[in-house]
Amino acid sequence: MAETAPPAPGLDSDVVRHNDLLVIRSFLDQVIASGLDSLDAIFAATNDDSFSKPGLDPWRERLCVRIDHARNPQPGEQRAIPIDDSLGAASGIRTVFVKRYTRPPRRACRQVLRARCGARSFAGLEWTWLRAFGEHGIAAAEPIAFGEELRGGIETRSAILIAPVPGASLESIVLRTRPGQSLNIRKVSPHLARLIARMHRCGFIHRDLYLAHVFYDSASWPENCLRLIDLQRVLRPRILLNRWIVKDLAALNYSTPTTAASSADRFRWLVEYLRGRTVSEAEVRRSARRLAYRIAGKTLQIARHDRARTQRLAAVSGGTPA
Repeated sequence: MAETAPPAPGLDSDVVRHNDLLVIRSFLDQVIASGLDSLDAIFAATNDDSFSKPGLDPWRERLCVRIDHARNPQPGEQRAIPIDDSLGAASGIRTVFVKRYTRPPRRACRQVLRARCGARSFAGLEWTWLRAFGEHGIAAAEPIAFGEELRGGIETRSAILIAPVPGASLESIVLRTRPGQSLNIRKVSPHLARLIARMHRCGFIHRDLYLAHVFYDSASWPENCLRLIDLQRVLRPRILLNRWIVKDLAALNYSTPTTAASSADRFRWLVEYLRGRTVSEAEVRRSARRLAYRIAGKTLQIARHDRARTQRLAAVSGGTPA
């Protein structure tokens, strides 16, 4: 028989149990009003926008659901989406991002075990890391609710609701910005360096740190102008090895086109990233040069891997590599 109870750890003061979900308290009224208040309801929801991408495993789904359309009101029922300011973060939200996982293969489930964070499912992983980032003051997307179903301790399905992140990804901003214009990366570079430095100082590695997973909101400038998304692959090892830090920074470097940041821009970014340690400015710059060399090597490896992956996907789809 399937187990539908939420994770074993006790509830924090800002989390409530509702049906078979854990829900952030400030979002509870809105979750109930939307009808997305159980695991069955989340899996029955249809997508207004799909965020699938080439190579996404068939057991993973990513959707954007309009919560005021999540279910039709019953006869005589008044459907009202709460907009009371007392709801805090929940106020005014009309859509949610949904990630659903159905019967992930055993080999994939090892990723959950390797995280060693107490999570028992893929949705549980992101829920855990989103909450951990919030507790450590690392700007990221806000979780709304999550539930999981296990059989014999093995995930059969799980889902998480995530609040929409304001703004747009740095990747999309960079791609639509013409050379010579600003807002180029220079404007947000110091803020990005400090955000990533804080994440690493707190012992986390993102493991998918591309510009597509960093959102910029000009309306929140300069406080909270950047937020991280897609934390499913995050790890917090007991000892944070330099090679993991280099991999994160190389992914960011690889995804930043040369039209957006010159070599000098990238070096200044590293200096800002390293600044704040209890060493002299001269030592910071020496460390930045050593780190830049390692990042350059890892960036080449990522580029080779990306080309090989593109070719594999093209072969499967019968097309040709871009």
